Amino acid sequence: MDNNKFMSFAIRNIHLLILGGAFVVSSFGLIFVEKFDLSRLKDFGPVAHIYFDGIKNGLVVATLILFIAFLSFIILEKHIGKVKTIVESLWLSQSNARKNLLILLVCLIFVFASHAGNILNGYFNMDDFEVVGINHSVPFSQAILMPHGNDHTIPLFRAEMKALDSAFGQNKTPYNIFVFIVLALIPFFTYLTLKRLGFSILSFVIFLILFSVTTSWAYMLTGFYIVSVYLQIIFFFTIAFWSYTAWSQSKKNRYMVFFTVAILLALMSDTSGLWVIPAIFFCIVCIYWANLLDERTKKLT
Repeated sequence: MDNNKFMSFAIRNIHLLILGGAFVVSSFGLIFVEKFDLSRLKDFGPVAHIYFDGIKNGLVVATLILFIAFLSFIILEKHIGKVKTIVESLWLSQSNARKNLLILLVCLIFVFASHAGNILNGYFNMDDFEVVGINHSVPFSQAILMPHGNDHTIPLFRAEMKALDSAFGQNKTPYNIFVFIVLALIPFFTYLTLKRLGFSILSFVIFLILFSVTTSWAYMLTGFYIVSVYLQIIFFFTIAFWSYTAWSQSKKNRYMVFFTVAILLALMSDTSGLWVIPAIFFCIVCIYWANLLDERTKKLT
């Protein structure tokens, strides 16, 4: 009986448990970063400090947002519930296609508003000139698989840079817009996945705010485009995750085609794209476990 009561309490307050848990994890991460000895990064050059500062600033903002959100839900839960009811009523009156279009526009506007200065005023950096220079000095068929640095093979990125260079030369704006669109599509496909998994629109709003505001995507929109391979890997991962959830519910083969292509493109973006395979496997296991938990909850109620 006590176990049933605990399950019922957890289901009713799942939003508070998620926010509280995320706040605790973010806080411990921030404490770890604050106590980290920066002298250990000196052998990795100034870029390592840029990454570290980005992670630190992201954790500060994320912890603050999660803390405010957690307190807001506790103190203003009744008022938030009323506003939520009104918004949900308006939302449910829209067609599915219109909902998706609205979410896509929100993603584009929100991400642009968060990084407008970087998108409009970006510049090129050393590695970008190197990749463009290789495409000018050797045949593309040879350049596409040419390693970059000691441990990166980035055929998809080299193909993108070749196409953008051929179309726009060294005009920075099209490169910025390209990375911006990829960045905006990540929360859009995340929304499609959350919807498939039965999460409310509020879950997406929280994700969009955290994703856009508390991360260091600005570095990828201000030159140093070679770093965007990591952003693109995340993008292909979101497509793979969405397509798997869509296939698991509809059993339509076209979603498995999207799933396979997305994983292949992630692997072609950079050798670091290998993380997509265990991550997808982990997500599949989580979905399976969530379905079992849902069935158990239905039996209890």
